[in-house]
Amino acid sequence: MTVSISQSEIRTLLDTISKSGDPFSKRDKTLFALYAFTGIRKSEALLLRISDYDRDSKLLHLPYVKRSSKKFQVIPSILTIILDDYLKNTLIIDLSSPLFTGNSCNRFLTSRQVSYRFDKWKTISGIRRNLTIHSFRAAYASLLYQKTKNPLLVSYALGHSSFNTTKDYILDDSFDFRSTIEKIFAI
Repeated sequence: MTVSISQSEIRTLLDTISKSGDPFSKRDKTLFALYAFTGIRKSEALLLRISDYDRDSKLLHLPYVKRSSKKFQVIPSILTIILDDYLKNTLIIDLSSPLFTGNSCNRFLTSRQVSYRFDKWKTISGIRRNLTIHSFRAAYASLLYQKTKNPLLVSYALGHSSFNTTKDYILDDSFDFRSTIEKIFAI
């Protein structure tokens, strides 16, 4: 099972990136914030184009999704602010350009490059080394479930075609069926 990144680790990571002065800090902060605040898959984020961001509706259009009919992801206001700041400081050739560029402004950032950058930022920020990009997705699912207690909402938000996949994200050691039954049917 994937280890979830904590909310404090997300804050530490994003703050470290913001204060770094690294030439790719805005891109990296935006990408990792996107993972944290949307729960989308690594590949879904890396294939986004600038035109896939709808600021007014606070939506991301997901042109490539894994086994799902879900094509849009709602984004919170904090992510809109981060995305706007990033785009304000990014060379935009046209709206069909990659949202996250790699070695040139018309090339998508690669999965390997993201993993390398995440490893770098984990080391600098001092967060747990066993975290992966997928840790953001696991944390998003867990937090959404903790706040709503609605497993179907979590399943939809993650774009799962099967609820069985969602169960892996929301059921953990804290799920105590016996005590729940006792509370419900207490004499």
